[in-house]
Amino acid sequence: MSELEAPSLKAIYDWAYAISKTILEKLGRSEGVDKIRMIYYAIRGEETPGRFLEKLSKEVGEACFSTDTSLSVTPKLLQHIHGDMFYLAKAAVIMGLLNALSRGEYQENRSSRGGGMSE
Repeated sequence: MSELEAPSLKAIYDWAYAISKTILEKLGRSEGVDKIRMIYYAIRGEETPGRFLEKLSKEVGEACFSTDTSLSVTPKLLQHIHGDMFYLAKAAVIMGLLNALSRGEYQENRSSRGGGMSE
């Protein structure tokens, strides 16, 4: 990725998904869900890339202290994202955070039924 190129939505989604999974693994299901919920509520209303990144950084920083692990947010995450692309990137972050919550339950339900959708 060049310096002027925005990160892909998949890269943004994958980053958020990995952060969410790490929080769940380190804090356990109940406390992890609460922490992810706090991140979600903090970032969902932000309408500008700078404020969104600021809130996201603050919340992920607090999660670092809670989990005693290194979670990173880099300014490059939302670099060169403007206009409608910002809203797509914001949605990718939110979807990554929330999809990690349902992933484990989906896998458990799928294996107990002996099938399901292919991935």
